[in-house]
Amino acid sequence: MTGNSGFISSRNSKFERNPKKTIFFVIVISVSILDVVLTNIFLLYTSIIQSEPNPTLGVKNEIYHHDFIKNGSVENEYPILENRRIKLHTNSLGFKDKSSRRISLLPSKNFKKRIVFIGDSFTEGLMLEYKNTFVGIIDKELNKQSIEVLNAGVSSYSPIIYWRKIKYLIEEVRLKFDELSVFIDISDFCDEKYRYRLSKRGHVIDQTRYSIDAHWPSKTKSPIRLTDQIKKIVYSQTTLLYHATNAIYDLIKSDSANFSLYQQERIRNLSKLEYCNASWVFKKIDPDMEYSIQKITKYMDKLLQLTRNNNIKLTIAVYPWPYQVLNEDLNSLHVKIWEEWCRKNNVYFINYFPDFISKGLAHKEKIKIVKKYYIPSDVHFNKQGNKLLAKKFLKKYFPDKYS
Repeated sequence: MTGNSGFISSRNSKFERNPKKTIFFVIVISVSILDVVLTNIFLLYTSIIQSEPNPTLGVKNEIYHHDFIKNGSVENEYPILENRRIKLHTNSLGFKDKSSRRISLLPSKNFKKRIVFIGDSFTEGLMLEYKNTFVGIIDKELNKQSIEVLNAGVSSYSPIIYWRKIKYLIEEVRLKFDELSVFIDISDFCDEKYRYRLSKRGHVIDQTRYSIDAHWPSKTKSPIRLTDQIKKIVYSQTTLLYHATNAIYDLIKSDSANFSLYQQERIRNLSKLEYCNASWVFKKIDPDMEYSIQKITKYMDKLLQLTRNNNIKLTIAVYPWPYQVLNEDLNSLHVKIWEEWCRKNNVYFINYFPDFISKGLAHKEKIKIVKKYYIPSDVHFNKQGNKLLAKKFLKKYFPDKYS
């Protein structure tokens, strides 16, 4: 009895000698456990909600991978938007449009010219009705000047699909148009690298399926660092700790070229593709990246030749994500690649980066810009962001009116 009581007495005495430390550690451990439990309950709830059927206009395409159905109409709900319910329509070509209407293959005599836009979800105008997308705004303005506008953009498109779809529209559908405007997204680089390839039949197909857990890939040239494992746990399993580390990191301010934790979007279980989207523009060009750049420009070379063979004027545009705004990525690698490509090929180039990014702004000012022009908790532009895109594009046709 004496021995046991001595041990208990010794243990109690340690707690009694450091009551504040004891209480602090108990609180920290309790809060951490509660943070993990509540975060996982929330994730389970949201995964159930997201797994519910959601009406869509998307359809698989044998030739260029995927598209919208023709003459479709649907009403989708987006909880992160103020006006949650959005009505979407596609025309007889399967293009997002103001209504489910028939589009003639030859331009109407009422129009002087026809412009086709193509791009990914930004050009499609994800989570926005057609009238609030930059293509829809441009359409409304140019229609007054007898210029017809069509939107061939669909989420997750990239240069290999831009080229293959336009080739199909010109050679198979026999669609006639005068200008093509390609809005190249930052994610296009990674879609080309990880997602798509051309089959022997000349059709766009998926590469080997990439892992959902590949943000920290298991098959890497170097071993996974402990800090990366900790980051992964913080990202995916906590909420309070995540925001606390973000705030601390923001105060310290990293000298790294990569964006800080606070500047990263909260995306759980990032795939290799998604991680690439968020980081590739901040990396140095190595042989692997050089190969990927050659691949992505190869299909734009094909698209350029296709347009020139058919007497179609080509325009290229690039625009930033919130990551670029927060990191002052004004001279982005994304811009450099396409600005140089356009200069070399004598193609009209529109750079939207200076319209959203300014050097030397305080962090609070950058946050204001992101909130003003982007959808909350998302990388896509809101109505105001789309208005800004449309205004600059329209300057090309009406320099005095939109100066």
